[in-house]
Parts: sequence; structure tokens; C-alpha cells
Amino acid sequence: NTKDISYVPQKIQMEKNFPLQVKEFLTIFNSKADISDIKKGLRLFNVEKFLDRNIHSLSGWEFQKVLIVNALLSKPKLLLLDEPTSGVDVIGEEQFYKNIALVKEAYPKIAIILVSHNLHLVYKNSTRILCLHDNYLCCHGSPSEILENNEINDIFGNYLRPYQHDPHLGH
Repeated sequence: NTKDISYVPQKIQMEKNFPLQVKEFLTIFNSKADISDIKKGLRLFNVEKFLDRNIHSLSGWEFQKVLIVNALLSKPKLLLLDEPTSGVDVIGEEQFYKNIALVKEAYPKIAIILVSHNLHLVYKNSTRILCLHDNYLCCHGSPSEILENNEINDIFGNYLRPYQHDPHLGH
């Protein structure tokens, strides 16, 4: 049932000169959502201040948050995220996964499928992982099961190993 699925693409091309505020953008795609629903969604990502801003004044990461809010306004059962941290720096990626944890808290019944090439963050932030390689499913399971999978280790080697990153340690 596709009405229960929301999709957030990696990028959206829009005419840069078209004057469109965030609230107008969100209302176009969610005609049944009222302003309180929109504000609640923006508040989840701490971007309620974007409501009256022009969509083209947002950074890529800010716009990505608006796209996720847009997807959540339809109250989907399944949220598909296509490389949502593409072009985002390491600190932004960490914040993104914190935001996704907030989404899971606010919408506990939602299932999220996230496509990513960043194995470290996927491993660190996922409950189930499905790995595709050369057009076939090479493994799936919990992060600990994936770590023990010989085939996945042969394909990705040390790139699969989780790491700890703290940008404030000064390494």
C-alpha cells in the first residue's frame, strides 16, 4: 500500500528563482496537514524557525531536514531514506543519526529503511542491516551478526569495523 510509504530522495532539483517558503512547500505535499502538524514536525528537528524562510535560502542539510519532515507529515508506516547524509560532514552525519533516533521516539511504529555507503555509521546506528554487493544480497542481520559474517568481511575488509569518532578530542 504505497500511501503508507514516504520517500526522501538524495536530492531534489528545484528552480532556484521560484519564491517558495518552507510552510508552502510542506503544505503543497501535505494538503491535509495543518500548521500545528507542520510546526510539530519542524520542532522535532529544531528547525521551526525555518517556517517562513524561502526554501532556497536553506543549506543542503537544512533542506534535507525539511524533506524528512515532509515525509513524516503523511504519517507513513515505512520511511525510505536514500543516502540522506550525502554531502554532509562527519558532525552533520552524527547529528542526522541523533535526529533519526528522535524520529523513532516520536513515531515508534514507523519502519525506516536507509540506504548508505557509510558502513561505520550504519553499523553504529542500525538494529538490522541488509548488505547488497554486485546486485545480490550478500548478508543481513544485526550489526554483531554482520561483523561475524565471513563473506562481508571478504568484501569490505576493515572498512566494516566500527570506530569511535569524537571530533572534539583534537586527533
